[in-house]
Amino acid sequence: MKLKLPYDPSILETGRRFVLDINHVVSKQIVNLPCDVFALEDLDASSMRKGNGRRFNHKLGSWSPFQLQQFMEYKAWDLNKTVVCVDPKFTSRMCSRCGYRDRNNRHGSIFHCKQCSFELHADLNASRNIEAFGRSEYFRLLSTSRSLRSGETMPTGMAEDSSKPHPSGRGS
Repeated sequence: MKLKLPYDPSILETGRRFVLDINHVVSKQIVNLPCDVFALEDLDASSMRKGNGRRFNHKLGSWSPFQLQQFMEYKAWDLNKTVVCVDPKFTSRMCSRCGYRDRNNRHGSIFHCKQCSFELHADLNASRNIEAFGRSEYFRLLSTSRSLRSGETMPTGMAEDSSKPHPSGRGS
């Protein structure tokens, strides 16, 4: 007896190939940017599914952040670049200017620091924190690595409008 599925399996496979292709294209575009180090949040998609509704969960389930991370890692490796993953804990609650951390700093898409009154789009503030944590993780890994290449230079890729100094001391 042949099992009748409530959907056409070829459609599901087409969706998987589509996501695979998108992850390849996006990862290639990212690693071809003029940066030596890329910082990503170490996301767990299963924890992101809580309380967001069935429709959102279905869309999220068809995207694989881990697959995108893997593609970026091997493509970056081929170009002598580095991908570091940072703990996402507190990246959206911490002020990227003064470092103050409070759950009341973020209200939807607006980040407003309760300590220094710094205000910014919440995602931009979180991305600056990810950049800072990623830089810290990169230098920690670099200092403990025994396989440093001779003549290695400091990484590039600091945000243009960031007020933080370039790690080499050259400015942005």
